[in-house]
Parts: sequence; structure tokens; C-alpha cells
Amino acid sequence: MSHTLGQQWDWSDLNSDKKKLVSELLWDREVVKQDKIFSNRGVLFSIHGHNATKKPFWIFNTYHIDTNYKAGRPTIVELSELINYFKATPLRELSYC
Repeated sequence: MSHTLGQQWDWSDLNSDKKKLVSELLWDREVVKQDKIFSNRGVLFSIHGHNATKKPFWIFNTYHIDTNYKAGRPTIVELSELINYFKATPLRELSYC
């Protein structure tokens, strides 16, 4: 889980430039702005906040849950249910579920 991530990400090969790494994990909005991620490698899927939304949604294998601002309530995720859902759903069907 991270605040956000860049459009090309590999959790098993993190950028050695700490400033860039922190910037991408905290402030990047391109995944949601463009509704597109080019890679999110090294994990089954990842969970992110930072991009306000009325309800949680998927973009490829990234799940976005920052509902507090627009919906007025935080999102609580039952991780085992989310893992089972992800494993049972083809990636092509996960965009904006």
C-alpha cells in the first residue's frame, strides 16, 4: 500500500534516487489522470489513496480508495476479500470497477 505511484513501477527494483522515489510514491497523479498504468510489477496488486473519488476503483492492478474527501467517509478494505476478488477477475475487467 502506498499513497500513490508512477505509471511505470516495479516494487522489486525501486529507484535509487530517493527524492524521485518519494515524489512518485507520494504525489504522482498520472495513473488516475490518464486512466492508465504501464506497469506495476513485483506485486499481485497495490492499494493507493491520493486521488479523491466517490467510490473505490481499479486501474489495471492498482486499487484506488481515497473516498474520504468526495464521499465524506474513509474506505475500509477487507484485504482477504480484495485479494480473492482480484484473483477471480481478469485484468481487462478491472479498469474502473
